[in-house]
Amino acid sequence: PLIIGSVAGMVWSYFQIGFHPLVAGILEPLSDLALPLGLMTVGAGLQLKALRNASMPFLVAATAKLVGFPLLTSALALLLGMEGLMVQVVVLLAALPTATSSYILARQLGGDAPLMAAIISGQTLLAMVTIPLVLGLLW
Repeated sequence: PLIIGSVAGMVWSYFQIGFHPLVAGILEPLSDLALPLGLMTVGAGLQLKALRNASMPFLVAATAKLVGFPLLTSALALLLGMEGLMVQVVVLLAALPTATSSYILARQLGGDAPLMAAIISGQTLLAMVTIPLVLGLLW
């Protein structure tokens, strides 16, 4: 459903199909609630004990996502000839922690949801340090 919804949203956006003002008025407040509800869902499933039990998977995932991926993205952006602000934006987007939707997917698909909640929380906390470091190293 997440992939189908994403593809449908891209097609909807590409063809610039709008909503009737009444429907848009209903959907706008609901869409504003998506991020807070996702974070609350992760918070409800958070068990920091799961992070202690899986310290190596967390360290590998956090290092790859918060340091490795932004550096790789930066190299690729520069290789493609991007400059200045465009590279900074691309690196910033690459340096963001794992999305809260991964917890929902892990839970729905039978994955380790408590571990995913701990990884999301841990990466969000680490991102407060790694994002300024990565951007500072590059510029």
